[in-house]
Amino acid sequence: MSHHPLKKSEMNTNDWYRKSRNGRVIEAPQRHLILCEGEQTEPNYFDGMANKINSKHRGRVSIEVQDTGEGRLKLLETAQEVVKKYVDISHVWLVFDKDDFPKDEFDNTVHKVKTLNKKSKIKYHVLWSNQCIEFWFLLHFIDLKTDIDRKEYINKLNIEFKKHKIVGKYAKNDTQIFDKLLPYYKIAIDRADKIITENKGKAPSQIKPGTNVYEILLMLGKYFE
Repeated sequence: MSHHPLKKSEMNTNDWYRKSRNGRVIEAPQRHLILCEGEQTEPNYFDGMANKINSKHRGRVSIEVQDTGEGRLKLLETAQEVVKKYVDISHVWLVFDKDDFPKDEFDNTVHKVKTLNKKSKIKYHVLWSNQCIEFWFLLHFIDLKTDIDRKEYINKLNIEFKKHKIVGKYAKNDTQIFDKLLPYYKIAIDRADKIITENKGKAPSQIKPGTNVYEILLMLGKYFE
């Protein structure tokens, strides 16, 4: 699952640039580390994205799965330790859901990341979903703004999979989930961003449903197209 970082001796400066289809030279992305608290769904999704980018820009995105089991703040602490293993990391992304964790811990993790970025050379980001990442998946198909039970996300995803002729039913262990959603990701970005804009000034725990997972696709989307 994990994409291991390159050693300095393995780095090739020629990897930094590549030509696009129209002949333009595109600078490769900076090096990114994505830490997922979930065991299957989030790692599978971001692993698919990493594969797309790394196939064109070798070793630019690495995935780590950290099942801390101790809450969202612990994930940030773990990230600061994990990043020491990597070479030349510029961005660290922490991925987690609200689930049943206390709202204060959920919001405080976002706040602590903002504070950390004032003094850290590495840029930390929080990719949160309230309640769960399936809300982000569903935005690829419908403009949902009403909070529903988590089980309903799966039912609605199966309806949309069938409607869009996507093979199989939705499953948390689906290793192809990124590729299945990829054709619709731009409209999902627009829908998620509109929700955040409409709730400007609110804490993440107050935006339900809501997600800012789209922020990483805004930054890295051009590298896998």
